[in-house]
Amino acid sequence: MKFPVTFCFSLQHFYKILRLMIKGSKGAKHTAVVYEKGVPVLIRHVNAFFILNAILLFFFIGIVRGEDAMPVKIGDPAPDFQVKDDSGAMRTLAEFRGKKVVLYFYPKDDTPGCTKEACSFRDGYSTLQDAGIVILGVSFDSPEAHRKFKEKHKLPFALLSDEKKEVARAYGASGGLLGALLAKRYTYLIDENGKIVHIFKKVDVKNHAEEVLQVFSEHSQK
Repeated sequence: MKFPVTFCFSLQHFYKILRLMIKGSKGAKHTAVVYEKGVPVLIRHVNAFFILNAILLFFFIGIVRGEDAMPVKIGDPAPDFQVKDDSGAMRTLAEFRGKKVVLYFYPKDDTPGCTKEACSFRDGYSTLQDAGIVILGVSFDSPEAHRKFKEKHKLPFALLSDEKKEVARAYGASGGLLGALLAKRYTYLIDENGKIVHIFKKVDVKNHAEEVLQVFSEHSQK
């Protein structure tokens, strides 16, 4: 791993040289023409500077493109899927036809925000059941990780393992800088006919169950 160390070292020196040049220091002028292995030192630092900026620009474009990538919208049929749940059993969306479904994507099992969100659904589970609503949590974690998370926090609903990230891609809950590693915190509300009636891109993790109930209630009154 010599390259990252060399890169950081060169970048530190570049910024020092740049500060000296701005101040008009003679030392900076002298350093600029010093050669190391036949390459002017300042040129190497300038190259490192532009490489860093190119990397940052690439990451920024990735974030923007990830936010815009939404293959589904409200009113569309919810894409079906076939993935394992926390018990290792295969589950599909089609098996819940005729019921209201909350399909919520979250980044990672047993992390602070994801735990609060899951516990919100746990605490409001009886009310959600009375309203005929099914809860399905989805992340890229394995069925075993889901099982441990579910047991630890006594979650009464299924957690789906989207290890191949196919479900997240179908719904637009992946992409961007971190989308290759973690699912986005998006929630899709699906009606009894399998159509998407609402998409949450901003989630109140502590009160998400209440948010879901309110939206479904408003939709049923239309």
